Formats: sequence, C-alpha cells, structure tokens
Amino acid sequence: MESLVSNNIKDSFKSFSSEYGFVYHESEPLIAKEDSRLLFNISGGVKYQDELLELKESDEKKVSSIQRCLRTDGMKSIGYSGRHHLFFEMLGHFMFYESSEKETKEEFIKFAYNFLVNFVGLDKNRLFVTVHPQDIVTLETWKKLGNNNILLTKENTFTSPYADKSALRTEIKWQRDDDEKSLVELWNLVFTQFNSKEVFINPSSRVGADSGASLERIVSAYENKRNNYENSMWLTYINYLLSLSSYESIDEFRRLADFLNTSINMIDDGIKPGNKVQAYVLRKILRTIFDMCDTLGLNYEDAVIECIKHNNINISRIELLKIYEEELSRYYKGIQNGLVMAKKMIRKKGLENVSKDFLKSTCGLPDKYIDKILSREDISLLLKR
Repeated sequence: MESLVSNNIKDSFKSFSSEYGFVYHESEPLIAKEDSRLLFNISGGVKYQDELLELKESDEKKVSSIQRCLRTDGMKSIGYSGRHHLFFEMLGHFMFYESSEKETKEEFIKFAYNFLVNFVGLDKNRLFVTVHPQDIVTLETWKKLGNNNILLTKENTFTSPYADKSALRTEIKWQRDDDEKSLVELWNLVFTQFNSKEVFINPSSRVGADSGASLERIVSAYENKRNNYENSMWLTYINYLLSLSSYESIDEFRRLADFLNTSINMIDDGIKPGNKVQAYVLRKILRTIFDMCDTLGLNYEDAVIECIKHNNINISRIELLKIYEEELSRYYKGIQNGLVMAKKMIRKKGLENVSKDFLKSTCGLPDKYIDKILSREDISLLLKR
C-alpha cells in the first residue's frame, strides 16, 4: 500500500542515504536468489548475506535499500496483530567490514537515529533503545547522541544459522504519546563482530552491520497510530471494504486487505498461481481471498480494482483480473470435484466414518465446506452453489 506520507519517507531515505555516503540499491524481486535457502526475500539483508558472512567481498562498503519483502511464517496472525504484514517494504542500511567496532557502530547508529529524528520528524523523547548490557560501545554511542531512554537486555544477540558468526543488536523503539506503556520496534540494527557461534568469543577486528526498518511502522509512528492498519497507507482502503459489507469484524477486513495487497504485488512481480514453491504460496493466498470475500459478502473484483489504486504496479488491470478469474474458475471446479468425491464416500461409508482429514487432503475441500458437511448440511445443496 502507498500513501503520500509513505512515498515522502521513501524519497527522504534515498536522499539521506546519499548524504551519508551510502550507495542506494533498488529493491530486488520478491523471489529470493536460489542460493539464499529461502523462497522469498524476507528482509533487506537477504541479498547481502554473502557479504555479511564474509563469503564475498563487495566493492561498495556502504549500501542502503528499500526492499520489497514477503514473510509467510505468521500468516495466521495477519490482520490481527496490527504490526505484521505478508508483503511489506523494509528500509535498511549495510556496512561490510570497512571499519572497527567503534567507527562502525557510531556511523551506523547515527544514520538510523538522525533519519528518524531529522528527516521523519519523530520526537526524540519518545524514541527508546535496547542495548546488550556488555555492549559498551553501543551504550556510549547512544549516550553521546543524547538518548538516555536506554533499556538493557541480554536478548540483544544474534547467531547466524549459516556460518560461525554471531552479533550484538540494538533496537530503536517508538512510544505513542497516548500510551506510555506501548513500545513498538521501528529499527533493528545488527553488528556482526564475532567469528564464533557465541558472542564475545573470537572478536573480529572489523565489524559488519545490517539493519531493517518496516516502512509501515515508521508511518504509524509519524502519524501516532496504535496499529499499522489505522495509518494513511491502509485506512482508506479498509474503510472502502467496510462500506461494501454489513459484516462487523474489522480484523477480517484488515486481513483481507493485507492478502489482497500481497497477491497484487506478487503477481506484479511475475509470480503466477500454481502447485510448486512460490506459485503455490500465491495460489493459497488467492483462494483465501476468495473464501474471505464469500464470507464477508464482497465481490472480489471490486476489492481488487480498488486495491490497485493504492499500489504503484506495472501489470495492467485487465491482465491482473484475468489471473484472478482463471484461478477462481480452477478453485470452484476443484471444489465441485471434491464434493462429488465426498458424496460418494459418505454414501459408501456413512458420514461418521469420513474424517475431516480425508475431506481436506483427499477431496481438497476448504474448511468452510468441510464444516458444512460435518454439520450434516445436504451436499446436494452445496453442489448447486
């Protein structure tokens, strides 16, 4: 999703990167490189993993990017937490073992802090930071910047799953002005400085650094919103969806908006629904959208067309809608075939002897149809839908 505020923040980040001597890189595609061990780019650091693990040397020692990301591990919580999204954009800056610990941390932390305070305009008194108690350099750096909202925690460590590398972290968190107990993480800064799986063992003379900051969360902090779906990137579209239905649960509309936004950006990135890897993820997302629109009483086409207006995409509306329509046709055809199979099995064995797992895995039926069948709704009626 895009808004005037989010676009201004992205433009500011690009110019700020240049002023700080960081070379700005455009976003990589959503699909991660084959050697990344991931299906999608889940953060801005994925494309620089070799440089951060010192497996590859880069000619550019300081870079930044706004990476288009996709994370599916928390799919069930999307729409409810107000802080997480399937598709999102992540601001990040990176330093590849150019300087010592002190030089790297001072420059890296100043970059993030000054951008939030001087470019975004956040109140520095509402910015809190977390620091490992033994990370003296990071602690002193924050104090020099005049930030005394410091929270010490031993959880600020990171261990690489791919190499004998470990790191110390510092997080920048935002406190809303209407809730002193709320602290939302805005920026995570990681300093890879140990050539071992344990921190403080075998320190390196030079330090690598990477970071990630959710664009949606920065916009929410700027606008002082309690969750991302209330900020200018999302609210107009969610209100539009609400206007189309009498269904009262706003969380379901937030969830639908997130899935729609994700599917549009996946398709625009060249991904098409199918049965393998990334294509299967899109297929699952699209079919969830169809089920949700059915439950909420919405025409998916109206929802898609409006969502397009809030995205800067290259694919044409006609081509995009064609992909949705073709997948919907496949989905309904599969449901009808599954219902026929279920009806035959129920006649043969009796409903009490047909398991939910059979209806789901063998017949390929979605949960809402399975629930109807198990509640003894006439399958003949379902077949007519």
